[in-house]
Amino acid sequence: LVVGPNRVFLSYIEQVLPSLGEAGVEIGQLSDLVPHVRVHGYDDEATARVKGDLRMVDVVRAAVRDRERPLREPLRVPYGVQNLTLSVEDSGEIVRQARRRFRTHNAGRKFVDQLFFERLAESHRNDDSPETVRSRIRREPEVRAALERMWPVLTPGELLNDCFGSPGLLRSATRKFLEPHEAALLARERLSDPNEVNFTHTDVPILDEALEKLGPRPKHRDADAVRTYGHIVVDEAQDLSPMQLRVLDRRSLNGSMTIVGDIAQSTGAWAHDDWESVLDHLPARRPPRHEELTIGYRVPGPIMDLAARVLRVAAPQLDPPRSIRHSGEEPQVIGVGADELDLELADLVRSELKAVEAGNVAVVVAESM
Repeated sequence: LVVGPNRVFLSYIEQVLPSLGEAGVEIGQLSDLVPHVRVHGYDDEATARVKGDLRMVDVVRAAVRDRERPLREPLRVPYGVQNLTLSVEDSGEIVRQARRRFRTHNAGRKFVDQLFFERLAESHRNDDSPETVRSRIRREPEVRAALERMWPVLTPGELLNDCFGSPGLLRSATRKFLEPHEAALLARERLSDPNEVNFTHTDVPILDEALEKLGPRPKHRDADAVRTYGHIVVDEAQDLSPMQLRVLDRRSLNGSMTIVGDIAQSTGAWAHDDWESVLDHLPARRPPRHEELTIGYRVPGPIMDLAARVLRVAAPQLDPPRSIRHSGEEPQVIGVGADELDLELADLVRSELKAVEAGNVAVVVAESM
């Protein structure tokens, strides 16, 4: 598996790998690893910080548990001239037994279904079997509603759509783990059709965590299964959050990975200061081996020398690479006062546009500007 930060990078890799004699390689973004969800766009930095925090593991666990609940009031279902009944206490006992028996939520639905109709059958004087009772009343609205309350079959998208879109469910899932202002960042509109929800890229690891806790749906085991890989290559790993790194950990068959990145280029909500903070969230089945790339093939020498001076301030623990290209003009450093900045910048951009002709000119500034 090769995981990259964007489609442009992946398209390039897809063209290169065959020329290296590599076959049997799957290429994708993290969002491609979670089935049956639509992913588009990114959250702001504050929201991304919360969604990437390992506390979201507990939030997801609580959100799943909140969907395993006893009835609010006794269930009474007309059955001939009698009523079948299921008490609140019995429904609670069914839920407790299912929680004890099953590691994943969806795997427990068949068990809950079985006990549900057994208890209803026991309340009938004519001693009809649970199978007979089930066949006669399973489509009744009140029966379906009771089972959906006690133990619904859920996809990760359904779980998050309900949890993030319901103030009550969101408050219940987050109250022990997140501050109120952090939980508020997760809130979003609930859509009636979960398949229409556009999740963000920072939702992906939460959806994957939900898939782990929910497990495959009955009759969808192959479609919902988490695939593992003998070796995983990750580019731009320095920006991955702890939750995103858990997605990769879960996909690793034997702990064999190549993690590529540049700590000095860490940006965004989960920029890492060192590789140890990345490796803490990845498989530890063998000691890691660090290889530092010391030669730059694309950046001309004069620009690399300027970058090296910046590196001494930004990440003094790192050694700057050497450029294999020594040609190129020296960069110009021009001091401009605040009052003249707009005018000077406009003149410089016009000058550069003329010099590059059909090329491009980029202006990079702080967010405050």
